[in-house]
Amino acid sequence: GGCRDSATVTLNVIPHPVAAFIHSTAEICEGDEVNFLETSANDWNWIWHFGDNSAVSNQPNPTHIYNFPGNYWVWMIATGPGNCADTAEASLIQVNNRTEIQIHSVPAAPCELVLPNSTVLFFQDNTPTQTSIWHFSDGTSIEKINTDHLFSQPGIYFASLTVATPEGCLSQDTLGPYVVVAPEFFIPNIFSPNADGVDDEFLIPYSGNQPYSLTILDRWGAVLFVSENKTMGWNGKSLQGTDVQEGVYYYVSNIGNKEFAGAFTLVR
Repeated sequence: GGCRDSATVTLNVIPHPVAAFIHSTAEICEGDEVNFLETSANDWNWIWHFGDNSAVSNQPNPTHIYNFPGNYWVWMIATGPGNCADTAEASLIQVNNRTEIQIHSVPAAPCELVLPNSTVLFFQDNTPTQTSIWHFSDGTSIEKINTDHLFSQPGIYFASLTVATPEGCLSQDTLGPYVVVAPEFFIPNIFSPNADGVDDEFLIPYSGNQPYSLTILDRWGAVLFVSENKTMGWNGKSLQGTDVQEGVYYYVSNIGNKEFAGAFTLVR
């Protein structure tokens, strides 16, 4: 009576994973990426949820691009040996909107400009409250909503507008090319339709036989004058026959297969 026996069992206690991660930023602009770095312990597999209904990632340190503005909750599940799992608390990623911009010019690009009448008017569709900086490939830039620019040397140029939101999100649009050439003939840059017999018409002197046309536009792109008669110039009146105001106007002239465009000044 009182006989006994014993047995020994060895238990391997697996450490429970502790999920954790960090990320490169908590606020971005739409289209930008966020880098994630897992800092978990006792894990060997990961499931990332980025909060924007995209596919999950099993990478330890994934990169994710957010294409739409909004606030997104991110969480990560870390799994260790024995399928023990832990979930890292969610982090909020704020994705800010970019400003949609589209720019235009008078004359419209692409075009050829003849020195010295190589001033181009640039404007954007909207009037944003954000910072607007125009960049020109001749090395100059200016901070304005709308602007004009003189390309003073022969060459091929482009213009771009960068708009920054208060959150620092940048949007950009580019126009070009503007081909600036030395003049083959003289194009006046000023005229005075005051009936004094001197420079009363804006006329591009041309004695050749190739097809010719001349169009005059105001700074908003409205057509004021159209002619295919090389001896007929613009007298400073609108299509309705009223005198236009002093200021800068724009011409587009097609001679043969070449187009010439630029700006000139009307004074009275």
